[in-house]
Amino acid sequence: MFPRTVGGNVQKLRAGGLSKIQSRGFAENPNDIAKRIASTQSIQKITKSMKMVSAAKLRGDTQRLMDGRPFGAGFSQIFAPEAKEEEAPVPEYKNPLYVLISSDRGLCGGVNSFVCKAVKAAVDADVEKGLSPKVVILGDKGGPQMARTHFDYVLGSMGECWKNPMNFTKAVSMAERIAEVEDVDFVRICYNRFVNSIAYETEFKDVMKFPAFIDENSDDPELPTPINRYEIEYESTPEALQNIFEYGLAVELYGCLVESATSEQSARMTAMDNASSNAQDMVESLTVKYNRARQSRITTELIEIISGAESLKG
Repeated sequence: MFPRTVGGNVQKLRAGGLSKIQSRGFAENPNDIAKRIASTQSIQKITKSMKMVSAAKLRGDTQRLMDGRPFGAGFSQIFAPEAKEEEAPVPEYKNPLYVLISSDRGLCGGVNSFVCKAVKAAVDADVEKGLSPKVVILGDKGGPQMARTHFDYVLGSMGECWKNPMNFTKAVSMAERIAEVEDVDFVRICYNRFVNSIAYETEFKDVMKFPAFIDENSDDPELPTPINRYEIEYESTPEALQNIFEYGLAVELYGCLVESATSEQSARMTAMDNASSNAQDMVESLTVKYNRARQSRITTELIEIISGAESLKG
C-alpha cells in the first residue's frame, strides 16, 4: 500500500508540475475566466427574464387577490370558529386535517419551506397531545419535504394546481376532494398571506366541520358554537351543516389559494432580482480577475522576450 501511495503522490506532483509549466506560472487561465464570465452573463439574462415574467404574473394575481378577499371575508366573519365572551367555547378538535398549499415550481425563496415547517410543527404538537392529524398537500413542491419526515401523516397530494391561474371553479373541485376525507373535525389550511411585494406571512385558516360536533341520531341536536348563533330552519340538520361546511371550505380555500399564488410570484420576483444582482457582482469580480491574469501573461511574455534578447547579446 505504501509504495502505491507514494507513486500516486509522485504522479500528482508531476501532473501539477506539468500544469505549471504549461500555464507559465499564471494563477488562472484567462480563457477559463472568460468562459465563466460568459456563462454567468447567460444566467443573468435568464434571471432577468424570469423576474419580468413574475412581475407580469404578479399584477394578474394581485387583481384576483383583491377580488377574492371580500368574497371570503363574509364567511369568515359569520362562521369563524371563535367564541364571544357570553358564548360557550368552540369545541376543540381531535382529528385535524392540514391542507398544505405549496407551489408547483421552485426558485421562489422560502415560500414552500415556511409552510412545510409550520405544518410539521403543528403535526408534531398534535401528536404530543394524543391527536390524530392528517395532511393533504396542494402543489408539487410540498410533497418531497413532507415525505422526508412526516410521510405517515400524508394522505395524498394534488399536483399541477397552478398550471392555469386560480379560479373558484378549481377551488371548488379541490374542496370537494378534501371534504371527502373521513374522520375529520377541523380543516386547517396553511398558506402564505400576501402583505406586499416584498413580504408575506405564513398563517393557518381554520374551517370547522360542523357535522362532526352534533349527534346525528338526535331529532333536535345541540349545535356547536358558532353555528348556534343563528336561527335556521333545517330540513335535515346533518345535511344542512354539511352543505355549510363544504361551501365554507371552498370559499376559505379559494381565498388562501389566491393569497399563496400572489405570495409565490412576489417571492419569485424578489429571488430573481437578488440572483441578477449577485450575477452582476460575480461578473464584475471575474472581470477584474480576467484583467489581472491577462496583464500578468503579457508582462511575463515581455520579460521572456527581453531576457531572450539579452541572452543573444551575451
